[in-house]
Amino acid sequence: MKVNFKEFPLFTSIKRDKTEKVDISEVLANTIYMNVSGVVAHSLAMRIYEQGEVELNEKEIEVLNKVADGFSCSVADSIKAVINV
Repeated sequence: MKVNFKEFPLFTSIKRDKTEKVDISEVLANTIYMNVSGVVAHSLAMRIYEQGEVELNEKEIEVLNKVADGFSCSVADSIKAVINV
């Protein structure tokens, strides 16, 4: 699955019926870099930061699911909605 974190669809309503495209690449990459150990996480953080749009494998989706809960509700829900399609 390919996700563009520089144009990420962020929920702007508790109904989850409205989104706005925002750049979460740097904050997401930093969160992964600072909070998740391992080569998979490090590689993912660097690709998100440098490229923005990345192809995700299952291990990387697991990393994103782990870090999603550390964000506000709207960001966490948006990440989970995109990667758990």
